[in-house]
Amino acid sequence: MKYWIWIPLAALLLLLPFQGNDVGKLRPVELVTMGREGGDVVLETDTGDTGRGDDPLAALEDLKRSAPGALFLDTADYFLVTRETESLLPALSGVLRPAVEVCVISEETDLEDAAEYLRAHSPEVTFLQWRTQGKALPELRTEGGEYRLEFGG
Repeated sequence: MKYWIWIPLAALLLLLPFQGNDVGKLRPVELVTMGREGGDVVLETDTGDTGRGDDPLAALEDLKRSAPGALFLDTADYFLVTRETESLLPALSGVLRPAVEVCVISEETDLEDAAEYLRAHSPEVTFLQWRTQGKALPELRTEGGEYRLEFGG
């Protein structure tokens, strides 16, 4: 094989503009919630970051802008929504991974505890299944500090 062909290609790749992220500034998230406060859509992550806006995309932009690092949503395994924000999910089609598992929450939820519970008890409905197959979202309920997933809603 003629290796001289690879030299210009490697040089071209080195000259291309590349925008990387400092690994120390990445903020990978495992869980994201979407709810409403007043007229605002509120997104909150298990890293403690919060964003607000008139719609989900505006809240996402605020979330990214206010985070003390590069928020990495591609690592999110769980996306929790309230019943009143479930209809807003399609706005996040280009943002959420198709495999992120989605469920409904009805009250204030401790995000770390919820993530721990969901690691052991899968919601079993992905964003893609919800969007393309119309699968009903399970509800994550809290009673006496204990979590429970209810299916078939």
